[in-house]
Amino acid sequence: MESRGLKSLAALARLLKVSAKRVSRHLQLLGLPEPIKRFLAEHRTPEYFRYFSERKLRGLVRQDVRSAWRRFQAMVREAEQEAGIWRKNGQ
Repeated sequence: MESRGLKSLAALARLLKVSAKRVSRHLQLLGLPEPIKRFLAEHRTPEYFRYFSERKLRGLVRQDVRSAWRRFQAMVREAEQEAGIWRKNGQ
């Protein structure tokens, strides 16, 4: 942020034309466990984008890694059922 001359979340929010609270909530997602971030980076389909809202993912940040991963796997199954996604090899 500072490399762009931004010294606060409020400044970033003004630049993005959103609230500082929204910027803060999105930055919290950086605290997601690595396996979850990796899955989301590798599975960039519209179905997953629609299912995994910022609100749903934020709830995982507050959990320990193992619990968050188990809950995330259940969420993936829910997303797949809703969208009719079938993945090979049970990944």
